[in-house]
Amino acid sequence: LLEISYAAFIARGKHRSALTNKLVGVYIGLFTILLGGSSFGSSTESAKPSLYDGTANSVSIASGRVSYVLGLTGPCFPVDSACSASLVAAHLATCEEACVAAGGVLEQDMYAAFSVAGMLSNRGRCHSFDSRADGYCRGEGCVGFICDSRCGAFLLSSHSKISVLGTAVQQDGPSASLTAPNGSSQRRLIETVQDNDAIYRALEAHGTGT
Repeated sequence: LLEISYAAFIARGKHRSALTNKLVGVYIGLFTILLGGSSFGSSTESAKPSLYDGTANSVSIASGRVSYVLGLTGPCFPVDSACSASLVAAHLATCEEACVAAGGVLEQDMYAAFSVAGMLSNRGRCHSFDSRADGYCRGEGCVGFICDSRCGAFLLSSHSKISVLGTAVQQDGPSASLTAPNGSSQRRLIETVQDNDAIYRALEAHGTGT
């Protein structure tokens, strides 16, 4: 996260010396703790917590480390909204300039828990909008970019940007189960954004629709 966040600033032509004490926010989309039970709180006697286990397993430290190392003084916090964490982080980045990043690492205990809960595909394949669909697949990755609310854009480099016409966030409310998406609620969310800025060039389905 730290490397990707700084790379996002470098792509914008801003080095560390130009960032110190600047009112720049950091919004990090994350899911659960970073290392999990396999490295922290292990039941084996030989596996004793290290000096860094406490901070390594804190999502607040994950975002705080970026602000600390780069000397940023704007808002700083992690966002954990499961599949939609990166999108919600981008939605919340409302200060003049902010670094938005998201990352995920597969941790064995959580992977096993999702498998037992029947969330993961037995085939190891996603079959969206298909009768063969039997769960989803997880992957690892990290991405970051700079958001500038003054020009309403995600800035990818000094010469490249993506204009943001509108964003919206809401909760599903009552669903078939705690983890099941609510189609009607998510449709209303999409319609809300469309009502504000209805320009269509491409549609992309993401995860459960979050």
